[in-house]
Amino acid sequence: VPRGEREAANNKQAGEDRTREIRPLSKQCAAAHCKNRVSNTKYGATTAEMFVKFLPLNLLEQLERNTNRYFLFIAILQLDPGLTPTHPLTTWGPLGVIFGFTALRELADDRARYLMDREANRRQYAVARDGRFVAAASEDIAVGDIVMLRGDQEVPCDMLLLASSLPEGSTFINTANLDGEGDLKLRRALPQTSALGLEADPTLAASLRLQVPVLAPHTLSGMLQTNGEQLPVRIGEQQALLQGGQVMNTEWVCGLCVYSGNETRLGRSRRPPSTKRSEVDETIDVISAIVFIGQAMLALMLGFMGNAWVSQHRHLDWYLRLDAHKKGSWQAELYQEAVIPLRFLLLMSTMIPLSIQVTMDTCKWLYSMWVGWDVGMTRKGDGEGSGEAAHMRNSDVAENLGQVGILLTDKTGTLTENVMALKACS
Repeated sequence: VPRGEREAANNKQAGEDRTREIRPLSKQCAAAHCKNRVSNTKYGATTAEMFVKFLPLNLLEQLERNTNRYFLFIAILQLDPGLTPTHPLTTWGPLGVIFGFTALRELADDRARYLMDREANRRQYAVARDGRFVAAASEDIAVGDIVMLRGDQEVPCDMLLLASSLPEGSTFINTANLDGEGDLKLRRALPQTSALGLEADPTLAASLRLQVPVLAPHTLSGMLQTNGEQLPVRIGEQQALLQGGQVMNTEWVCGLCVYSGNETRLGRSRRPPSTKRSEVDETIDVISAIVFIGQAMLALMLGFMGNAWVSQHRHLDWYLRLDAHKKGSWQAELYQEAVIPLRFLLLMSTMIPLSIQVTMDTCKWLYSMWVGWDVGMTRKGDGEGSGEAAHMRNSDVAENLGQVGILLTDKTGTLTENVMALKACS
């Protein structure tokens, strides 16, 4: 196991072994932990941060491709008027279009992630403030807050179930966004909290004391104590409402925010979006490297033959003035020796077309648009004509969808909707 992974595992284990105390409705407790703001963007959580980071990071990502490095090398060679008679703008202009088109596509993908994060962060919830429930944005929820979920609202953070409108403080939760399971799971609050009447007076939760691990474990665990009891009560997964789940078939649910933001179980598994490369991109990169090696070998061979010819005809064909630039330092002579091979390399640069990257990026963009337009990939809604269209979050690997040959799944419910419709009756 690499040393870095061992240290990360040790830190994780140490964080799960240590505990912290949570006091409901405590401002000190809320200030000691992060807010519930989530961010899945690659180039920054805010517009200003995205503006600063986007250009340098995106340029470095694009230069990871062999084709882009090759085109940049050819464009730099064309800055020397002694190597090519064409104007540098004939290469730098199209190259700027290529980099700009790819950057715009990446910016559009990251902008879409930013808008989805903003929608999630601004989603309104009923949060206890000054003895009553008021509307507050999801990003303003902090550890220790009492949150009331109504209807089929999504759980904004990792919460401890305190009470619900159903008997015995029970509720049902849909965890399809977390583990793909479509069936509802039963959650039941502890008798010590379900009988407090928090829906009418959330300040009654101030009598609770909760001990939980510093880092969110795989399963919720801890100890809960009230002023009326001397011994703490153990809490477990039956009282867990995890971020990303959805409360179902319950009029209202009261929960205590235990972990927020990146400290939730979902937040700890969240990673910055990586630069994904499709199989077509990898294949083109390999082919481009092979073609460039062949070009370099041909340029060296032809350059050697050209320099040999110049050495033989320098004095014989005086009218060509082949020795006009041979006088000078050794650096100048070395440059003259490299002129002919570099000229041949520029002549063969069309073997890798400059438009290949624009063509591929255009196809990727069209693929992602077609996925959203495909009626067959639309999730059916309740009413006629309603539904949610498919959305591709990363257009870099769009063409990989058409290359899937084998699909493994544990059950058919993962692939289908599990919806039975009456077709005929006799």
